[in-house]
Amino acid sequence: MKELIIKYINNLSKEDIVFLLNKENIILNNNELDIVYTLLKNDNELFFNNKDDFFNKLKNNISSNNYLKLINLYNKYENYL
Repeated sequence: MKELIIKYINNLSKEDIVFLLNKENIILNNNELDIVYTLLKNDNELFFNNKDDFFNKLKNNISSNNYLKLINLYNKYENYL
């Protein structure tokens, strides 16, 4: 399952991320989008293996509101990872 999700992440565009997050009422500014996109693309193993480190990399680079929303979204789907 993990490999399938990594393949999906690797094929995501920024527009895909915007679309998916907008459905969850998470609106990122352009800078935040760049940060999330880059982190997902470059550290997707961290996303699976150490969510705390992954989110710590985001914490000081996106708004606290969006940070909390992303954590909540992750927690919502964590059982599927």
